[in-house]
Amino acid sequence: MRPIDIFIKQGLLPQTGPEAEAVAVSAEQAVSALPRTIEVKCLGDFVAPVPETDGTELIRNRFLYLGGMMLFTGPTGIGKSSFLMQFLMHMGIGKEIFGLRPGRMFERGMRILIVQAENDDGDIAEMRDGVLRGCGELSPEEQSRCVKAIQVATICDRTSDGFASELAGLILAHPCDLVVIDPAFAYLGGDSNNQRDVSHFMRELMHPLAKRHKVGMIIVHHTVKPPSGKEKTAWEAGDWAYAGSGSSEWANPCRCTMTIRSVGSHDIFELIAGKRGKRLGMKDNAGALTTSQYIAHHGAEGVICWRTPAPEELAELGLEANRAPKKAGRGKIFDHCEMLHCVRLFPGENRVFYTEKFSKATKVSLKTAQRFLDEMVEYGLLQKHGDSAFRRYVLTDSGKLNCEKKPTTFDWSGEG
Repeated sequence: MRPIDIFIKQGLLPQTGPEAEAVAVSAEQAVSALPRTIEVKCLGDFVAPVPETDGTELIRNRFLYLGGMMLFTGPTGIGKSSFLMQFLMHMGIGKEIFGLRPGRMFERGMRILIVQAENDDGDIAEMRDGVLRGCGELSPEEQSRCVKAIQVATICDRTSDGFASELAGLILAHPCDLVVIDPAFAYLGGDSNNQRDVSHFMRELMHPLAKRHKVGMIIVHHTVKPPSGKEKTAWEAGDWAYAGSGSSEWANPCRCTMTIRSVGSHDIFELIAGKRGKRLGMKDNAGALTTSQYIAHHGAEGVICWRTPAPEELAELGLEANRAPKKAGRGKIFDHCEMLHCVRLFPGENRVFYTEKFSKATKVSLKTAQRFLDEMVEYGLLQKHGDSAFRRYVLTDSGKLNCEKKPTTFDWSGEG
């Protein structure tokens, strides 16, 4: 039993009433300051969960569980919030959607709390009604249940430790199984590229809060701008775990990740489970496990929801159902890591140095090298320091991680 539950049982804290939430926040802060005992177990004492009776499994097969976090990323303006609303409304009544199945103990539904900063009441109502109009598979009874399963709180004036305290109070006042933080930028209170700031938010605030209150947590985050053209990044499934803008620490503490990415269409996108994705059990046309699938905007007026695209829609884009996008055009000359390796091997140099060095090693024009250097800064893989006259470039944490994963394939000695 948690200390705060003992206080309530002894009548030292109220369970309900107008002051309950404020008291709960103060109590949470006081309890967190108490001396703690760290439990140490023998390796042989750990018990593997039994799927049929695992009460912690939120999304099969332990893709997400109580006490764990998921990072959900996607570009701005494509409909992340509407996808999330549709997903949550299905999870609220224990109904599968896009191959995402609720845990066995949550097949009757789960209690969900959305904490958001950017949508007003009208936006939220439009998303709710748009999903209800577009999801014909939900019966009137299911529609009634799903909107009651989700509660929404708007916080737009708290960040970092202040936000964590307020969130703890909300969870105590409104018990839930799954908490959604939308978006992370609104509550970080620091630099998303700075490992220390992101680690504090993710590892010292959000993850302990999820474990302490035994809730699953979804962190909604923006992606970096994707590479394009002949330098398009050939990311593999695991690379998409680090699609979030800024430090790799956004993804590292999370047990699973999901990303929506563009495939060159205004209506069709790819949903990628970059971390622990094979646990979902999705399969391609050949019956092999896959970590991605295509999803599409509904398209009808007044309907704000997502659907599975028809094969003929995918064929028009050169795509095949449940398969990765086909490679088109000539092979890429280099991938994004090569500019990062150039900076890694020759740290602290200026723009002219890197563009000339990169151009000579990769045999591309100086103009292309300059554009590529700028893109790496925009993607959050490089940082610039100093004023325009003495500007120098260094790797970010995400840039270092990419260098570690993919060794260079070029000769950087200066001889070409």
